[in-house]
Amino acid sequence: MNNSISVESVAPPRAGMLLAYGFRPFFLATAGWAVAAIALWVAALTGVLPDSLAVDLAWHQHEMLFGAFAAAVAGFVLTAFPEWTKTGPLTGQPLGWLVGLWVAGRIAMLSGSTRLDVALIAAAFLPVVTAVAAAVVIRVRATRLVLFVALLGLLSVLSMLWQAGRIELLPIEPTSLALPSLLVYAALVTLASGRIVPIVSQLALREDSATRLLRIEPASSEVAAVALLALAGVVAFEVRAEIAGWVAFAAVAAQIHRVCEWWIGRSARHAYIWPFHLSGVMIATAAGAIGLDNFGVPMPASGVAHALGLGGAGLATLAVMTIAGLLHTGHTPLRVPFAGGIALALLACSAVVRVAAAWLPGNFAGSAVDAAALLWVGAFLLYLGVLGPRLLRPRIDGKPG
Repeated sequence: MNNSISVESVAPPRAGMLLAYGFRPFFLATAGWAVAAIALWVAALTGVLPDSLAVDLAWHQHEMLFGAFAAAVAGFVLTAFPEWTKTGPLTGQPLGWLVGLWVAGRIAMLSGSTRLDVALIAAAFLPVVTAVAAAVVIRVRATRLVLFVALLGLLSVLSMLWQAGRIELLPIEPTSLALPSLLVYAALVTLASGRIVPIVSQLALREDSATRLLRIEPASSEVAAVALLALAGVVAFEVRAEIAGWVAFAAVAAQIHRVCEWWIGRSARHAYIWPFHLSGVMIATAAGAIGLDNFGVPMPASGVAHALGLGGAGLATLAVMTIAGLLHTGHTPLRVPFAGGIALALLACSAVVRVAAAWLPGNFAGSAVDAAALLWVGAFLLYLGVLGPRLLRPRIDGKPG
């Protein structure tokens, strides 16, 4: 199985460039919804949103987890899996139907309806993406991707449980699923970055004519992902605090180990390198906070959640969207535009500020939250402005896809 980032694609379908490959519509959807969902959340907090829109804390958590991040995961899976397994990608009308299902889920959640059919629409997207990914893995027997598909399947289950709790089909408080879901997303990010970082690190070393050698243990990312999955389990099932604490510290050690493996000196300054390093540090920080909390050192839940979601999953997600958006539109060798680097820097600042807000008092905390929201929105607006047009145009190298 090929373990490289290829820029080869397939012939564009008749539906046009937007549906020529999975990364195109779903990376645009991720960035667009990342902006819109935060704008709606801020509007709800300030009381200017109509009552007809069901925007509350549970909605905010759900739409970050199973709206924006789910779209990013779909864009990655529908692009990377065909590349890694040399199989045909989902394109054209089938891809369009999947995009439509994602949009329907966003409308369903905004409606706030507790009807069963609406809940099914809201929960259907990730199971379908998982089925598409599983079909590829089964067809070509890509055993190295089994863990990735298993994590997708677990997220699908969590999405369905969230809806079952929301409509009171099961006695589950949906918001109690937020932290376990974030940890599973962090595990997915860990696996994905474990395949991407060695490749882009070699590109950076080559660009700098550096002689440093990159030595990475093949299983380090898998171990780190499994540790996060175990942590998600002990959090979800409220395992005894001492056990949960040690599992959390094991996840910290695994995450820090792989970040240290990635270190390539000054070449890590490149905009397609450092976000992955910072993402790993933020994930480790969140896991460490969970460990301390279980050993009796109180940690603010919002700080932990945003370290995982904004700093861990969010920063790596934007980095992947930037790299794939460039490579798969024919922009080689890899050069992140200046504005793209600024977008990543804004998101990193947003993560640090939002996590810090959890420890700040009163008005300072409110100002920090506002600043983090503005930085987040600015980062994804920049992505839309810089990479968005490229996702709507044919590849500059004339190749299909």
